[in-house]
Amino acid sequence: HHLYDDLLHVPLIVRTPDDRSGRIDAPISLAWIHELIAELCDLEPGDFPTKSNRDSLLDGEAGKNLVISDTITQREHTVAVRDSKQKILHHEPA
Repeated sequence: HHLYDDLLHVPLIVRTPDDRSGRIDAPISLAWIHELIAELCDLEPGDFPTKSNRDSLLDGEAGKNLVISDTITQREHTVAVRDSKQKILHHEPA
């Protein structure tokens, strides 16, 4: 399957205009990047189809984010759900 941690657990480095620094240990979906950038720039996140349903992605609550990833091949559909400590995989044959 294509849901290995080296593809799911990818660091993102952002430099803000005011040079704030910090670390977010909670997993964040790529689908939520618009929210993260909006929060860093003090902007409204906009109306996108996916939302984290969190008040803040910068609040440091690592156990709160569940990130869902999936891949479909000719042989199977695999779904991974991960948080900051573990990952659960489900394989469904095609």
